[in-house]
Amino acid sequence: WEVWRFVQANDELVRRQAQLRQRAIDALAMDVRSAWPCAQLQIYGSLATGLCTPASDIDVVIIGAPHAPAPQLLHALHSLMQSRPHVVGAQLLPHAQVPILKLRCAVACAEHQVAIVDVDVSVCVSSPGAHHGLASISPTLAAQRELPALRPLTICLKHFLAMLGLNRRTR
Repeated sequence: WEVWRFVQANDELVRRQAQLRQRAIDALAMDVRSAWPCAQLQIYGSLATGLCTPASDIDVVIIGAPHAPAPQLLHALHSLMQSRPHVVGAQLLPHAQVPILKLRCAVACAEHQVAIVDVDVSVCVSSPGAHHGLASISPTLAAQRELPALRPLTICLKHFLAMLGLNRRTR
């Protein structure tokens, strides 16, 4: 019962953050389309699979960007995002196995208050099915249906790792 209550509390906190996360995604989508009108954002990772915690970042992939190497596209996006007032931090990791732009977005949450939402941006330069993050959504959801204890155990493990400071690969 304790695990069940813990996961319920996690889910309630995540639900409360949903609007903030959506505002960050919407702002990013507008910025991306201002640079690349045919581009779209697609969410993957813990937010797409229901395994996020209140501390989780948002993983998004840009699909439909101009044909160029991912690091080059992320450099261009990095330059654009640094001029946006809602972006309070941007770290480019062009040489990672999957090149990433880590953004910290300020989102209005209450009168005269802002929340920081972390967003990791990657670019799919081939077909969307080739992006490992997007490809992992369906099997992860299937595994959760097949193994009902998987989600609660994963949520608890993620919180435990966060308590130990072991929840981030890069910082």
